[in-house]
Amino acid sequence: MLATQFLGLVHQTILKNRNGSGLALWVVPSDQIYKDTLKALRNRRHFYRESLEFAVSRRIEVWEKHEIARLTPGQLQTSLNILLLKLAGTNRVDREQLKFFRDSGGNIVQHFPSEDNPEENKALKSRVRNLDMLAEDEGRGEYIIKTSLAKSGALV
Repeated sequence: MLATQFLGLVHQTILKNRNGSGLALWVVPSDQIYKDTLKALRNRRHFYRESLEFAVSRRIEVWEKHEIARLTPGQLQTSLNILLLKLAGTNRVDREQLKFFRDSGGNIVQHFPSEDNPEENKALKSRVRNLDMLAEDEGRGEYIIKTSLAKSGALV
């Protein structure tokens, strides 16, 4: 319940300039809480989901990490997208858990300018200053943004 109210506060402040759209990570500590939270947030009649929809006054999409490759730039611009994660899924402890950080098979690139367009990459970097760069050379006119799921939510 507290998390739904917190997202309402985020909507009124941080997401206000984005018309309430973007990507929010919802991290839970255990399998059981994950299952319960996912069930509640996907049930449009559950009190948590109703509270969240009331707080943000926005279309809401709930995602699991295995579904994230289907998240498009258009969805980031038109709805509040909640990516539900287990805390253990974000720890970099062993090889199996590193799968969380694996590339999404190239789908994430649709959120960024193409690598062969340095002007668009430069313009995006000037709008979103915390983007990491693979190439940033003013003299040679090379600008390539490093693609990242975490950063793609900041682009809308």
